[in-house]
Amino acid sequence: MHDYLHNRGYRTLITASVLSGIGDSLYNIVFIIYASTTPFKTLAVSLASMATFLPNLLSMVTGYWADETPRKTRWMILTRLVQAALFGVLAVVITLPATVPLFLLLLLVNIVSDTCG
Repeated sequence: MHDYLHNRGYRTLITASVLSGIGDSLYNIVFIIYASTTPFKTLAVSLASMATFLPNLLSMVTGYWADETPRKTRWMILTRLVQAALFGVLAVVITLPATVPLFLLLLLVNIVSDTCG
């Protein structure tokens, strides 16, 4: 707690990480709720639930890539911009009528976004 209160950089990173985790959790809950409203709800909820687990499986690979990356700050900013763009695409696409290909596209956007994060 002492480090959190007195180290501004550490405090910023921890706060950003906590807020990002809260946002990711809320998004995953909303995505599963969206999946339950589709005409193919059983398949959609199952796929959405499995998709939240896939980025965790890939975390070792992405962690290795992150460790080996030169200019880490530049790549962190770039991946956050890619994430923001993916969420922009998701916001537009989610308003369309639910179909299986559209849901799979949303699922792919979700997986790529979580993996980037």
